[in-house]
Amino acid sequence: MTLHILHWRLGALVGGLVLMGGFFLFTGTLIPGTESGVIINFGTYPELFEGQEVLVDGRVAGRLERFGQSPRKGFALRKGAHTIEIRHPLFSCEPLELTAEMAKGRPQYMLDIEERSDTVGRLSPRIVFRR
Repeated sequence: MTLHILHWRLGALVGGLVLMGGFFLFTGTLIPGTESGVIINFGTYPELFEGQEVLVDGRVAGRLERFGQSPRKGFALRKGAHTIEIRHPLFSCEPLELTAEMAKGRPQYMLDIEERSDTVGRLSPRIVFRR
């Protein structure tokens, strides 16, 4: 009887290890919920940025929306190099270039508006990402 119970326990242990290994192969991490991404904080000008589209590699990834009362939004990223921009009707955006790595957390960037000069020297307000 005791030997039969040990076989069941050993089988459950092996099955758990197989499931954990499969999870690791498909997600690249053993800790659920630690995929790469970025958090964009727009608390400097929430009324100006809320609802604006976020582009990741030229495709719309979502809109800037509050998380509860907090003016920030997280976006998941696949492993590799990415370009992130904010589409706004009044301002152009200085693109953010970053490399996402699995299980490296989610860096946070604050949106701000800064005067930048163009190729002929004219100053114009642009959206910039600050670390």
